[in-house]
Amino acid sequence: MKGNNSTAVEIIVETLKQSIQQGTLNPGDKLPTLKQMEEIYCVSRIVIREAIKVLEGQGLIYSKQGSGIYITEHSAFLEPSKSIGKEYAFSDIYSLFKFIYDYAVFELKKQDDLSEILELKKLNRELIDSYPKLTNHQKFTYETTFGIRLIRLSKNELAYDFYLMLIKPLSHVDYLTATNSANYLEILKIDENLIQAILDRDPYRASFLGGERTLKTISGLKDKEAIFDKKYKVFVSE
Repeated sequence: MKGNNSTAVEIIVETLKQSIQQGTLNPGDKLPTLKQMEEIYCVSRIVIREAIKVLEGQGLIYSKQGSGIYITEHSAFLEPSKSIGKEYAFSDIYSLFKFIYDYAVFELKKQDDLSEILELKKLNRELIDSYPKLTNHQKFTYETTFGIRLIRLSKNELAYDFYLMLIKPLSHVDYLTATNSANYLEILKIDENLIQAILDRDPYRASFLGGERTLKTISGLKDKEAIFDKKYKVFVSE
């Protein structure tokens, strides 16, 4: 997520808000350490601190000296982010996401610096190795940031901006995938191979594995028809 600091801060803030709204973070829960958040979001300590300031200013988190950062009781009353625009069926939103995602995978072949992909590979392996002990928040955070990283690394700002508009409706399925899917470990293992394909600069294999990931994700969802028929407004912060 390295690049524009203000955009990176917005993504971290929105991701943590979605974690609170979806229930993977609850009042009194402790956030990961600053070092851990650097690794999770692949950003500098400065960006993490700025996101923390924003969330503290909104009364959603607080710091205990020598102890860490915690979710406030006030966060239980967090209102959904306001959105404007036309409503779309989730099936259309998901199709657009897949189009952007596949484009990003092919564009990554052109990038000289894949160091962030190596960081993602390391995180993916850590999650696989510690899977039985993973919290819902750890899985949800990984799920919501996986696509963000790949699309951002494509260096196409328009594709990235479109993805940010979809982040709120997509986060609902990310939550269901990470917390309800009995096959999430299999998804992580698909990601392991997908990441390696990107490092090998093999976009066709990476795209194929992206399709496998989609099929595995959908197969793990309950009430698929209801989920894909549901309508959402694209997220536009005021």
